[in-house]
Amino acid sequence: MGRHNKKKGFKQLSIDDRLMLQCMLDEILEKCTKLPSGIPKEEWKDFLELSSLLVKVREIENGITLDLPERTNKWDAFLDWCTKNGADMKHVEIKDIGNGEYGMTAKQAIEEGDEILHVPRKLMMSALAAHSSRLGQLLQEDPVLKSMPNITLALFLILELSSGETSFWSPYISILPDSFSTVLYFSVSDLELLRGSVVLDDALKLHRSILRQYAYFHRILRTHPLAKSLPFKDCFTYDLYRWAVSAVMTRQNAIPAPGGHAGSSTVLALVPLWDMCNHSGGKLCTDYDPEKDELKCLAMRDFQAGDEVTIFYGRRTNSEFLVHNGFVYPGNEHDAVDIKLGISKSDPLFSIKSELCGKHDLPQSGVFSLRSGSRPITEDLSTFLRILILKEEPSGGNISSENIENSPDENARAALAFLRDRIELLLRAFPLSEQDYQSIVTSSRSTPGSRNAALYRLEERKILLSAQRLLCTPASPTACA
Repeated sequence: MGRHNKKKGFKQLSIDDRLMLQCMLDEILEKCTKLPSGIPKEEWKDFLELSSLLVKVREIENGITLDLPERTNKWDAFLDWCTKNGADMKHVEIKDIGNGEYGMTAKQAIEEGDEILHVPRKLMMSALAAHSSRLGQLLQEDPVLKSMPNITLALFLILELSSGETSFWSPYISILPDSFSTVLYFSVSDLELLRGSVVLDDALKLHRSILRQYAYFHRILRTHPLAKSLPFKDCFTYDLYRWAVSAVMTRQNAIPAPGGHAGSSTVLALVPLWDMCNHSGGKLCTDYDPEKDELKCLAMRDFQAGDEVTIFYGRRTNSEFLVHNGFVYPGNEHDAVDIKLGISKSDPLFSIKSELCGKHDLPQSGVFSLRSGSRPITEDLSTFLRILILKEEPSGGNISSENIENSPDENARAALAFLRDRIELLLRAFPLSEQDYQSIVTSSRSTPGSRNAALYRLEERKILLSAQRLLCTPASPTACA
C-alpha cells in the first residue's frame, strides 16, 4: 500500500457505463423504497429481481474499488501501533485458530477476573471521530447519517481506508478481514437453505436495507456539493460498502461518550484488540474505566495455556448471531426460534382480540419466540396464543395470565394444541433432512454461507423438536392426546 490506497490498474468508467450504472442504481433505489408486501413468495421474488440487478452493478464496478486489507503480514505493525498508543494485552496473543480465522489465545494460565487487555479511547474508531473528519459537514446535513451512527461509522471506515498510510488507523484497518460471513455475503443458494424460517425475513430485510443505502449514498456522492471532494467518491462500490457495513456490524461496541458530550450517553466505536476476541457462552466481563478513559476486558473464566480466550457477546439468539455477526453458536442457551403469528382481520372476534392484545401490550400480528431449554413458551407467546384461539368473548372481559405450559384450563389446552400443530408444520417445512444439513456443515466444498445456514437450521430444528417433546410429555397436565 502506498501513501494513499489506490487499486493497481484502477480504471475509470466510460460515460456509457456511468449512465448505465446510475440508471440501475436509481431502479434499485426505487424498488427498495417501496414497502415490502409481507408475503414470503413475493418478497423472495423481489429479492431475486434485486439480486439480478446487483449482479449487473457489480460487473460494471469490477476494478474501480479500493484494495481491501491483506492481513497476513500486518500483525507485527498492528501490535506495535497498539502498544505505542497505550494498549496492552496481558498473557494473551493473537493467533490463527484455523480456516483463516484469528482469535486470542492464552500464553499462560489465566484465572477468572484477570485482566486480558485494555484499550484507550484514542485507538478507537468512533462515530464521534467521524464528525471531526472530512465527512463532518455531510454528517451534519444528511438525514440518514444523522439517525444511523452505524452507517456513519461504515463511511468513516471507507474514508480512512481510502487515506492509506496517512490514516492514523491504517495499522488497524490493515488487519481487518477482506470479507465476512454475514448474510450480505450469502449467495442465492445459501439463502435458499433458510426458506421456511423467519430468519430469512431478517436476512432479506438486511439485504434490501444495505442495497437501498448503497444506491442512496452513491447518488449523494455524485450530486452533493459536500461529497464531491471525498477521496472515495469515484471508487465507491457495492462491494466496498458491503465490506465496511459488515466490519461495523461484526465489531461495533457502544462505549461511554466523552464527558460532557451532548445528545448521547454512549457512542458506537470499533475497538482494536478487543474485537479479536471470539464469542462463547459465559458472562459479560468488559467494562469501561472512566478515570483512565479506556476499555478493560477481564477473563470470564479460567483459561489454560494454549486455550482460545473468548468473551461473551451478550444474550443473543442464533438468528441475531447469524444475521449480524456472521456465525452460529451451537448449544446457545439463549437461543430461540421465532414464529410469526397474527389475528386475521376477517376473524369475527377481531375487535375483541385486538382490544385484549392492547391490554397486554401485544401486537395484533408479529414475531414471537419459542425458547430453547425446559421452558420454551415465553409469557408473550402464551398470552397471545390464549387470545388467538378464542372462540367467544372471555368471561369478565379478560384471559388468564397463567402460562399455558402450567395451566389445565380449556383455553390453555386449546392454545397448546394450536402451538403443537404450528411446530409440526414448521418441522415439515424444512427443505432438507437433518442428514442433508449435517453433510453441508461437514463438507469441505461448502461455502461459509451454506455452512452457517445449514448449522442454523440444525439448531433451529433442535429447539422445535425439544419443544415438541416437552409439550407432549405424559407428565404434563396438557399432554398430547
